[in-house]
Amino acid sequence: MNHPNPDHWMAFLYGEATETERYDLDAHLRACAECAAKVKTWRAGMHALDEWKLPQASPARHEPAFRWAAAAAVLVLGVVLGRFSMAREMDNRLAALRSEIRLTAAESAGAETQKWLADFAKELDDRRGTDTASYVAALRQIDTQRRAEIARLRRDLGTVAIYADARLSGAEEQLYQLNGYTPPADPDPDDE
Repeated sequence: MNHPNPDHWMAFLYGEATETERYDLDAHLRACAECAAKVKTWRAGMHALDEWKLPQASPARHEPAFRWAAAAAVLVLGVVLGRFSMAREMDNRLAALRSEIRLTAAESAGAETQKWLADFAKELDDRRGTDTASYVAALRQIDTQRRAEIARLRRDLGTVAIYADARLSGAEEQLYQLNGYTPPADPDPDDE
């Protein structure tokens, strides 16, 4: 039996699935005890989140995802800057080596030395290109992960906001009922 993946179930649980998907997933739940147990557990987690109280935030507290993203950015920046400074040092060494080899080559006029210098320069350029491609790929991967974390955070915050708004509205209505107070009717725009 093919089981739907967790993404399909999350869309089902959060009311984001299409009508056809909802029908198919509902039918699967009736037929599959394993998936029914998973969905039951997930729903229990959602209810636990409904009851969760948001702790009082302190001004010095930062979001962990932001700290990880900042740390990753600093680390990548440090590595890239270190590589660039190493590249400059290698360029300086290469320039010094080329000068020395040119002097030697001019003295001995050996074709073998010229070939070795050309091979060395080509190998250095190849390594530099490979390093640059690796850094670009790593930065793209970090950016993709950061975007995914931000999207997940936005979705989670949206869920918390919806539940908080519903709870606050319910609390407001209960306060009115407890107080025996009826909110005034909206003014009629024609009376103005």
